Amino acid sequence: MKIIKRILKLLMGIIISFIIILTILYLTYPKPFFHFELLIGNKLKWHGLEQKGDYFIRKGLNSIDGDKRLKYGEIYRYASIQDLKNGNYQQAFKHLNKAAQIDPEVDGYFGWVLLYYFKDYKRALFHLKKYKEYHKDNVAFVGDDHVSYAIGLCYKNLNQHELALINFDDAISSLLSQYTEEWITHQMYFQKARTLHSLMRYDEALKFYNSSLIIWPKSSETYFYKALLFEEINKKGKMCESLNKSYSLIKDGYKNIDVYISFFDEIYELQVLETLNNNCKDDY
Repeated sequence: MKIIKRILKLLMGIIISFIIILTILYLTYPKPFFHFELLIGNKLKWHGLEQKGDYFIRKGLNSIDGDKRLKYGEIYRYASIQDLKNGNYQQAFKHLNKAAQIDPEVDGYFGWVLLYYFKDYKRALFHLKKYKEYHKDNVAFVGDDHVSYAIGLCYKNLNQHELALINFDDAISSLLSQYTEEWITHQMYFQKARTLHSLMRYDEALKFYNSSLIIWPKSSETYFYKALLFEEINKKGKMCESLNKSYSLIKDGYKNIDVYISFFDEIYELQVLETLNNNCKDDY
């Protein structure tokens, strides 16, 4: 009996100590508790339980609102993620607007979301530029993109091609100055080539299409737009060669694809096949 009493006394002491530690943590540094509520909320929403998930997320956010001890802009950003994935864009924007007002670090993510999810290039530029200014001379990324590359994509899609080139070049030179060439993705060269192509600077565009293919030889997109360039400069043989290569790759599943977003200058198998049939039917 004495042994059992000692064990019970020891367990009680451990439990009381644990409760005291949790209370101290809650009073001095409550952030983990609110993250836990947000984690539960996001997991519930991921499984389609929207109302229950929203309950936990609101509970966590209401607890931290106005708490000066927390850098809670990041918490609001975190709360937006599953809403974006589920298509609850109004709720996601509400959280992201709040987050960006609190923490300039969130501007990068917000700008990336506006760029890729909503193709809202003007608003994306506003937040991406703020983020770039906040980081000044440091290499800064949004998602997997260098911030200047993301800014360049905005300008490219606003048909401000010269400004796009300036930012693409800034991204490339910034990465090369601090890292190795392995940090340059084939998309960076591809988008620079697309911009030069739009400006009818064909020799330069061809150079960067080829640079893109050196990094990723199975880019069906690069071969497709390279074929369109050859068509514009009246080189039908090379056009058909590139189109056939693009079609072969895309049939084998080589194309840029993402579950949540659509890529810029994305191509589709039927599109490539129709272009091939309309231009090169007698060549194969």
